[in-house]
Amino acid sequence: MKADDEMDNVKARQRINQFIDWGVRALVLGCFIFIWRMYESQQAFIRKLDVQDTAIVQLQKDVARIEGTMVTMETLKRVELYMELLMERTGVNKKVDLTSKGLAK
Repeated sequence: MKADDEMDNVKARQRINQFIDWGVRALVLGCFIFIWRMYESQQAFIRKLDVQDTAIVQLQKDVARIEGTMVTMETLKRVELYMELLMERTGVNKKVDLTSKGLAK
């Protein structure tokens, strides 16, 4: 009877050891899967950052171009106002239409 109890204890320990071994293997596999998923999501995030960086650089270029155009428009407006002031001071009362199709001939 004592031999049967001892044999049952050995079998129980073997089953427990097998269960622990299986559990540890499953845990290691789960850790590897988790690390791989984290790596994939990190790479996706980095790709999105690259796209956003490209968009930001393009926006900065567009803003610089618009600012340059605004300075040019401001300069043109000042020149136009100065010319109008000169024409008024000199007594010229006719305006020149530079946009008419008659000038293209």
